[in-house]
Amino acid sequence: MLIGFDEVGTDGLHSRTLGGKDLSRYFGEIRQNGYVVRDIAEAMKHWGEVMGVGPFFYIEEAPIQNFRYRGEPSDMIASIALANSGSL
Repeated sequence: MLIGFDEVGTDGLHSRTLGGKDLSRYFGEIRQNGYVVRDIAEAMKHWGEVMGVGPFFYIEEAPIQNFRYRGEPSDMIASIALANSGSL
């Protein structure tokens, strides 16, 4: 379990550190980014047309099991879009 995150790095900028060391020293380079959006179709359109990301692998209403919200079992509906971009 990771504990002791600092919100501001030694350079005064907002960053994530653990015990005063950058998290990249623990986990390596960034390999994935994730975004939560209200309109997944519009987000895929924007990322494709404006940012040049894609193609997307899209799962509508992915089967999520055993989801809990505030400690209580809860139904969850989530669609997922995955894409690759550059060396990330």
